[in-house]
Amino acid sequence: MRLSAYQLKRRKNRTGRRSAADWLSLYVPEHVGLHPKYAGLLTELIRRLYELAENGTLRLRLDFSKTEKMYSDGTLYLTACLNDLVERFPNCRFSMRMPSETRVEQVLYQVGIAKFLGRRKSVDSSTFHHSVRHWYVAHGHDVNLENAENIFNSFEGKLTPELSRSIYAGVSEAMTNCAHHAYEDLSLPCRKWWMFSREDATSGKLQVVFCDLGIGIPKSLFRESDQVSDGWLDRLRKFLASHIALGRRNDDALKIEAAIKIGRTRTKLQHRGKGLKQMVSTLDQIGEGDALVEIISGNGMYRHCAKNKKVVEKALPLSDNRKTAIRGTLIHWSVPLPKREAE
Repeated sequence: MRLSAYQLKRRKNRTGRRSAADWLSLYVPEHVGLHPKYAGLLTELIRRLYELAENGTLRLRLDFSKTEKMYSDGTLYLTACLNDLVERFPNCRFSMRMPSETRVEQVLYQVGIAKFLGRRKSVDSSTFHHSVRHWYVAHGHDVNLENAENIFNSFEGKLTPELSRSIYAGVSEAMTNCAHHAYEDLSLPCRKWWMFSREDATSGKLQVVFCDLGIGIPKSLFRESDQVSDGWLDRLRKFLASHIALGRRNDDALKIEAAIKIGRTRTKLQHRGKGLKQMVSTLDQIGEGDALVEIISGNGMYRHCAKNKKVVEKALPLSDNRKTAIRGTLIHWSVPLPKREAE
């Protein structure tokens, strides 16, 4: 029988009775990713973790014994949520069952998941597989690119100056959006962002992934305040109505697309940038094309790809199940490295 990500098991003592000291285990999916094919199992795992922690469960174990593959987007999202859980529920203890797949184990140590789950042994990452040791992690609370210094150092000298500036611009705008909008209306002790970079020699691309755990784009669109630009909400409603009239579903994917395409940032603040549009368009005119930006928020995903300087875009749900939704927003840039680097 195939085990789902949220099925639980409890260890029993020798008498067959459940002990209060037992760990409550949750299986981690075989594929940890946010592609629509895998997102449902991962988001259900995260939902159960928060539910159990909030309900007072004090010992939670993540079982990675079935996990075979960890993708950049899903791994960053899991990292962010575990970091958040550890900080928000200090009385809850977290542990793990190690994976049988060596490369998965290396990822868990490389990005800090093993540390959040109580595995604090010293490891030599230089011995890790080349697809793992080039993962870099950063986090912060404000709009400060210095907090992501190790991320940017990882690709310094590997990209053209023009491409580097474009990535800086996109990441800076993501940080600004996180600081000013993502955690508005949320009474959270920590307003944090997390970021990965990863050089993928197999595909010849640099992956940069940014994540916050705020309210998410779909929920933030209709908030009214004195900082919202005049006419912005009217333009939003007209955009949604026109696309729904053409047969589009009124879902989170459409709302993400609306936030990007309406144009100006929703705020009146003059010092603000161009919002989400800046994040997705920053790579359109770079090099030979084939640069990809994905924005995932709620139960929606928006893809924006520049192929030979021609934009190809698509908005789609993560799942037909509305419960398949992430906390906050995740942005993924995929940039082709020069051929000499890929080789």
